[in-house]
Amino acid sequence: MTVLLVLSLLLAFVGTDWIVRAAARRKALPRTPEPMDLPGGDFVSRGHTWVRIEPGGDVRVGVDAFARGAAGPVSRVAMPREGQEVRMGEPLFALRRGRQELRFLAPVSGRVVEDNDDLIADAEALTSSPYQDGWVCRLEPTDLAQELATMRIGLPAQGWVADETRRLERLRASRNEVQWTELEEAFLTA
Repeated sequence: MTVLLVLSLLLAFVGTDWIVRAAARRKALPRTPEPMDLPGGDFVSRGHTWVRIEPGGDVRVGVDAFARGAAGPVSRVAMPREGQEVRMGEPLFALRRGRQELRFLAPVSGRVVEDNDDLIADAEALTSSPYQDGWVCRLEPTDLAQELATMRIGLPAQGWVADETRRLERLRASRNEVQWTELEEAFLTA
């Protein structure tokens, strides 16, 4: 009888631990984006950056809803240099947390004409106001028409980000924790 009681308690503890860990993993996952997550007219690249065409022809670049949720807290943003020339698919900026770095690739080719200096003082704006105050840089594009064809916009963009979220959920379900290097390799490639 004592053996059955001990086994029952052990199973109860293991089951409770499993339920608590599963709930914690679900909380850490980015939520599936809602229509308000991506403003109308913004494009999303395969590397999980958004691109907004400005009235003068420049583009603003930021981190999409998926990347913000997958990365979690960010301590600082490593900005590109103003005047820097980049080609689509080359490293443009990085998010940092402690010694970890998550690099984002340029969604379009061009020259960096402005950095969002406010992010240097407050990286939290990436999360609190991602499409207004949380933009990272502004580029003067060199081949925008052709490069926009590689991106998604509107409902296709939202559906793709939702698919990416499910893919991340499957990756996280197979591990206790997903490292930033795994995120970069699996999701932030051009």
